[in-house]
Amino acid sequence: MTITEFLEARVSEDEALAALVVQDAEDRNLATWEVDALEVGGSLPGPQMTARFSPARVLAECAAKRAIIMSYRSCIGAEERTDIAKEFGVKLTVSGMVKGLELAIKFLTTTYRDHADYREDWAL
Repeated sequence: MTITEFLEARVSEDEALAALVVQDAEDRNLATWEVDALEVGGSLPGPQMTARFSPARVLAECAAKRAIIMSYRSCIGAEERTDIAKEFGVKLTVSGMVKGLELAIKFLTTTYRDHADYREDWAL
C-alpha cells in the first residue's frame, strides 16, 4: 500500500462516517447536526464542538485532502520543467511541486498514525 492509497482509504472512511451522521440527522428530521453540550478537555463546549466537528466540515477537509492527493499524483510523472503558473500563480519546477506535495501528504497522513496500516517510514 502506498502512502497515497493509505491516505485515500482514511479519507474514504471519514467521508463514510460523516455521511452516516448526515443520514442519521435526516432520518430523525433534525435541521442540524449537534453534539451534547459536553465540555471536552474543559475547553470546547457543545456548540463549538458541533461547529468544529460537523459532518460538513469533515467533508470539506476530505475534499481538501483529495485535492492535495490529486495534485501530487499529477506532478509525479512529469520529468521536465513546466509552467504551472496558471494553476498555482507562480512558476515552479514539477520536482519542486512533487516534494512540496509529498510533504503535505506526509503531514496529512500523520493524523492517522494510530491506524494499523500506518507505516513509520511515512513519518516526518
